[in-house]
Amino acid sequence: MIESPKQQIEKTEILLKILSEQANRTKNITWLHKENEFNQRYSIVLSALDNFKLLIERLEYNIKESEKINKIIYKRFEKEDKDKISEKGQKLRKQNRYLTRQNATDFKALYIFSKIFLDEYINLLAYMLSLKDKRIKFLNNYKNPSISVLFNSLKNYNGENKIILDFCDECLKKFKAVDIFISQYRNVPIIHSQPERHKETEHTISGMGSIRFWSDKQQSITPKELVFVVDGLVEYTSKYIINNILN
Repeated sequence: MIESPKQQIEKTEILLKILSEQANRTKNITWLHKENEFNQRYSIVLSALDNFKLLIERLEYNIKESEKINKIIYKRFEKEDKDKISEKGQKLRKQNRYLTRQNATDFKALYIFSKIFLDEYINLLAYMLSLKDKRIKFLNNYKNPSISVLFNSLKNYNGENKIILDFCDECLKKFKAVDIFISQYRNVPIIHSQPERHKETEHTISGMGSIRFWSDKQQSITPKELVFVVDGLVEYTSKYIINNILN
């Protein structure tokens, strides 16, 4: 079972903290602390994670509020004459329409902020990898860090550096998941899946499995699954760095 988004983000925060603590313990790796480079990049990563986390919490809260209102509408006002809906019923429906629009907008924003976080994270990650092999690229044409650039650089790596090769073996699938489910995001219509009313399933309890992007070709992952993909990349890559570069 996939953990809740809150649990996943808390795990991501712990992993980043462990990575930072390990980096600051390894004072013998002089290049890592040159001009405080690591800590500066790490600080930017935490700032991006805070924004990502804030959006997740707001989206989760609003989805739960929308589900509560839906239940009230169904139980109390579903049988109302559509031409004579009570003032309270109209107010609840209006509030629910607003939350639905807000949730759809926040889900689009979640894709954007997850990408911003990942770009800043790989700016920290690739800094350590690129110092092992200068052929590792992670900056786009505008000299900004890009997880897509790093993914393609790793995917096409033809060097012989064992650390890089082993890193690809361990982590490339996680980069591919990010590329497919996040980086290739397209602006397509959003739908809200409709769970069975009154049925207490994980879907209705978690709240984060109720929105998807939908197109003629495919559907997106849910917010809950999106956070799972982000956390998976951080988990695999940070553990590899700790065990193979910071030791």
